[in-house]
Amino acid sequence: MARHKPKELINIVGENLKKIAKEHDLSSRDIASRADMPQATVYKLLEGKHNPRLDTLEQICNALLVHPSVLMMPFLPTAVLMSRRVPRLVENYSRLNSQQRDQVEDFIENLIGPEEQGA
Repeated sequence: MARHKPKELINIVGENLKKIAKEHDLSSRDIASRADMPQATVYKLLEGKHNPRLDTLEQICNALLVHPSVLMMPFLPTAVLMSRRVPRLVENYSRLNSQQRDQVEDFIENLIGPEEQGA
């Protein structure tokens, strides 16, 4: 396992917070409000200028509905970000008419290949 210096980990946490905030269209004020903490603290975390205590990380994670380990991943998997979009995708898909659904399904099939028979 790769070892990181404390400053590197602080930067990783900040970068991952930025990615998650962007994915959810959240400002530092929004995150602070959800986490019930000062906006200045959240801003410093986002900028990698604050070494958070564990309880601070826990507050942030609870507010963003992510596990603390997600914030410390050197490479935040796209799946973590995409998983938050699934409910929105399902909702939008349900609004499509049958022709539009067929087009979406054809597009996805072309991307990932046909579904295996009997699976």
